[in-house]
Amino acid sequence: MTFRGFGTLFLFLALVVQGLMAETIEVNFYSQKISIAYDKSVAVDHSFSANDQSIRLYYNQLLQSGYTIIVSDLQRAKKELHLNDWFYYELVRNTAATLFKNESENYRQAFTWFILGESGYNVIIGFTKSFELYVYSQSEVYDRSIITLGDKDYVSIDNFPKTGSTMGYCQFIPGTMNAAFDFSITLPNLKGDSILEMQKEFTFKGSVEKYTYSVSSNFLEFMRGYPKLNSQEYFSVQLSPVTYNSLMPQLKERIKGLSEEDAVRYLLSFVRLTFSPQFDSENKPVDFNPMIAEETLYYAYGDCEGKSVLFHFLVKELVGTPMIALLYPNHINVAVQFNQSYGSPVKFNDGLYTVCEPNLVGDIAEFDHAGSTEKYARARVMVIN
Repeated sequence: MTFRGFGTLFLFLALVVQGLMAETIEVNFYSQKISIAYDKSVAVDHSFSANDQSIRLYYNQLLQSGYTIIVSDLQRAKKELHLNDWFYYELVRNTAATLFKNESENYRQAFTWFILGESGYNVIIGFTKSFELYVYSQSEVYDRSIITLGDKDYVSIDNFPKTGSTMGYCQFIPGTMNAAFDFSITLPNLKGDSILEMQKEFTFKGSVEKYTYSVSSNFLEFMRGYPKLNSQEYFSVQLSPVTYNSLMPQLKERIKGLSEEDAVRYLLSFVRLTFSPQFDSENKPVDFNPMIAEETLYYAYGDCEGKSVLFHFLVKELVGTPMIALLYPNHINVAVQFNQSYGSPVKFNDGLYTVCEPNLVGDIAEFDHAGSTEKYARARVMVIN
């Protein structure tokens, strides 16, 4: 056997021995428990201080441990559960909290930082009251603290209050050549989902329309802590299988045989009249956090963005007519391309799009309600695939 062959065999045997010595923990991850293997040597003895020297020492200590087992198992779970970057981070965070439940918050944060770096992300530690983790990202993220280093923006992935002041950060950054963190929304499909039964009704042309369908509790939980992104992200998220299969066939049967215009008018009425706008004590519309279609289908109320997302999804799936979204400084709605335009249409790429307003209240949802060419000219067009 050659020297290279001995080296390969030695590495293989070392990994086997390391695997046999590994222990496992059960990590709570939404509706599912996930088994993660680890080596006890990752529990290094370290007292943290908010300085580079302390972080560097901890990093070097972990490099000498059997950390590769836990990274390998986390990556396996990421692949099996189809976790995007955000949900992988949450799994790493939950793993650190389970493994080091008796350690300090800073200890758990530092371990999460190390594992994310070894998983291929460019991540730094900010020094606030507790260590705050920032990832290099090219995504458009709102209401999060950002540290800019050179030409790179690092976005906070912790739910700490946003700070407007300059903070210190650890300048020891071993993963500067690692990949950017992608906040794009894709939702995992986990075991043990709780199904919520919904009943909605509205009046359309004198007829009471009733719908019973299901909503995924997991999908609602997934979005509660998700960072706030640009509007286009929410338009791209599908319904959960349970919601799609319980609601869409009913709507498809209801609009069967209708013209494109009448089918869209019915779906516009469904969204407008089933999920009413909510107002505060001064009768101003309540501004919700952006919602995916699943969330709007769950709540009794919605705002212009959530209802536009739902309306766009229904028309795309059930009618298939071309659409654009119209973004105003404090509003959003949808415009649909018919063979014949209505009201004051929006011209885009040589086509005329009829404006549909999902966020109004009325008996029947007519097109282009109280619209004007001047108003629509101020809107920014967003094309959604």
